[in-house]
Amino acid sequence: MGNRISIQFKNGENQSPVLFSHWDGEDLKTQAEDYVETLKKEVGDKECMPIERLEPGTVMVDFIRDLTKDMDRVDSNYYLGIDENDGDNSDNGHFIIELEKTKEIIPQYPKMRDSKFDNDKSAYDTDDIKYAFQNNGLETELDNIDVIVAEICGENDSNNWYWILKMKDGKFAFAEGGCNYTGWNCQSHATITKGYKTPEEAIKKGNYSDYDNRGTENIIYCLAKQITGEMPFAMFTISTNK
Repeated sequence: MGNRISIQFKNGENQSPVLFSHWDGEDLKTQAEDYVETLKKEVGDKECMPIERLEPGTVMVDFIRDLTKDMDRVDSNYYLGIDENDGDNSDNGHFIIELEKTKEIIPQYPKMRDSKFDNDKSAYDTDDIKYAFQNNGLETELDNIDVIVAEICGENDSNNWYWILKMKDGKFAFAEGGCNYTGWNCQSHATITKGYKTPEEAIKKGNYSDYDNRGTENIIYCLAKQITGEMPFAMFTISTNK
């Protein structure tokens, strides 16, 4: 009789020896998973020592230490093998426990262009947001912008410009503006709405012009594709998701 099982730690191509148990059954697997979860929290991003790098052989040794810490001596139940066929796991089988650290995915937003403002530049320059804000009482907001995440360019005396901004406080903003044919320093408007937790929320709740002949759906589509990197910065195209 028994409740046989075997477990093994794995990180990339590296694997530990196999730990067999005659009596523990799937409780051994659960204990190993809980141990690994705790270990990962403790080591965090540190990678100096083998245990911090989650090297499978070292992790197995430390797990056995943890598993048997209340025993005077390990006189039965546990033994090691080269692989899952080097012992008896006939009741519950063999389980491989992955150790690889999960990498946090951090969005890589395009960097904001040169913040210097030149009055001699054309209103068609790529720095339209600076002209829009300067000429509509929002110049101080330029210092609060960390990154222009996405942009849809407009046209003088026609469609608006739209920007998704990452602010220096870590939150996001939606900005829009437009001007007549003479440029931003004549007849123009610009607004900014701040405090969104994600760029997706800023896009969803943005203030889009009903008179934009490109269509709100297409604008939203392109802004969303830009923030995921599926579309180049400032690119506009017609959505096929209709």
